[in-house]
Amino acid sequence: CDMHPYITESDDVKYAGLITSAYAIDTILSCVLVFHRNHQYIYWRKITMNKNDKNMHMLILDIDHFKHINDNYGHEAGDHILQRCANLLSSIAGDNNIFRIGGEEFCVLVESASNKEAIALAESIRAQIASAIFVVQDKSIDIEVGITVSIGISHYRQGMDLSHLLREADLCLYQAKGNGRDQVVYPLL
Repeated sequence: CDMHPYITESDDVKYAGLITSAYAIDTILSCVLVFHRNHQYIYWRKITMNKNDKNMHMLILDIDHFKHINDNYGHEAGDHILQRCANLLSSIAGDNNIFRIGGEEFCVLVESASNKEAIALAESIRAQIASAIFVVQDKSIDIEVGITVSIGISHYRQGMDLSHLLREADLCLYQAKGNGRDQVVYPLL
């Protein structure tokens, strides 16, 4: 995973330009409502400007060993895995708050949830994806593939901008990867 050039809340020029493409749905994942990071910024602005309740969390999840899937089964199989993960995320966390932020990374914004509820949601996502069966084709033969995800969590604090929240969750994600993957890591909340 690379650190991403996140959009910052103070960049109002970019913000104005993003309005026109805010609802662009990810083309690979068009079968399910998963938005690009541009929409994530618009959504972030909306919920932080219109709510007094700032009990919000961000989950960043990364599919473990995703390169292995692309290398061994091809990019079409990788796209199928991404679509299936997006469908699972949508069924677990809802449609409006899931964003694809890069390759095999997704972000889930969790509104009005306690720390315990956000951690439970992350664990549920991790466990349900780990127990799901993914079928890919290899030379016209269906092969069952198991995947896991690593998840980092951050908690919104008054005055945080989107880039800080993303960076904090990303650091926890790196820790989950470094600790052996297939786990949820969160700061002391």
